[in-house]
Amino acid sequence: MKKMNFGFICILLSLTSIAFSAQTERAIRFAHFTDIHITTDNNAPQGFAQALKYMQSMEDKPELLVTGGDHVGDSSAATNEVATKLFNLFKDIIKKDCHIPIKYCIGNHDIWGLNKPASKTTGDEEFWGVKRPIHEFNMPVHITASMLKIGTS
Repeated sequence: MKKMNFGFICILLSLTSIAFSAQTERAIRFAHFTDIHITTDNNAPQGFAQALKYMQSMEDKPELLVTGGDHVGDSSAATNEVATKLFNLFKDIIKKDCHIPIKYCIGNHDIWGLNKPASKTTGDEEFWGVKRPIHEFNMPVHITASMLKIGTS
């Protein structure tokens, strides 16, 4: 009889334990919304609010909402005034219509001012680039050096 690798047996037992516990007890139920691209037109605010209300009306409703980025239409080419309006619109809907905790991920459309000519930015603004969504969503800063190259001057 061949000897089995001890590490292989430990991994196999761990996977069996994980699979068994996953069948008997759920750790968390969460919803994932991505690419919301909120704008002021096309009834986008009403549609987003309706989606949040539906999510929370489910019989087995989620305990957490995780977003996948691109919360606003496109802040990369937006002026400060337009970006502020879009982020405030998104946050107002969340405040009014979402009653569960949220964890945000940053999407490329959330990064303010990357298109400097269109956004009329220089890159020296206080919340330029990835700093904008971090500030807007009061996100903890767990950003790697490579991520900071996106949206920095």
